Amino acid sequence: MRLPFGTRLVTAAEMAAIDHAAISGKEIRSRTLMERAGKEAARAIVAWWGEVAAEETPARRRPAPSVLPPRGLVLVLAGRGNNGGDGFVCARFLKSAGFTVRVLVAAEEGSLSEDPAANYDACQRVRIPVTFLPDPRAWGPASEAAHAATDAVFLVDALLGTGSRGA
Repeated sequence: MRLPFGTRLVTAAEMAAIDHAAISGKEIRSRTLMERAGKEAARAIVAWWGEVAAEETPARRRPAPSVLPPRGLVLVLAGRGNNGGDGFVCARFLKSAGFTVRVLVAAEEGSLSEDPAANYDACQRVRIPVTFLPDPRAWGPASEAAHAATDAVFLVDALLGTGSRGA
């Protein structure tokens, strides 16, 4: 299936195979793939937001070609694995584009894999608020995550990746 920006939709198994081929066959580091994925996700979001902003702004008052960030919070929902690491990278690039970003992580702080942990540290260095919510009750109705989502302009889903099982 084709999506905007010339991308193609693949299954989890296909994506896992693509990642494996890139890491083992082409010797591309996992962290490099994570950086590319998060950066491209942020680029697509910024481009999408620019289209939304242009549609909502009268023609005579349209913003300059640069994208105006939303007036509100972008909430990144991250897991403990590589997809969560992609989310941390995306958060960094969205912040550098002028967006206000917060990350909620569905895990204990110490449970992040090596590459996502490195990208969590990078978010800390650029002062992106990150909250770890390992208790499932923190994600239900009337929870901290629900309140944060209500306050957000939009959400970025980086919870589950190709390695997720169950649920």
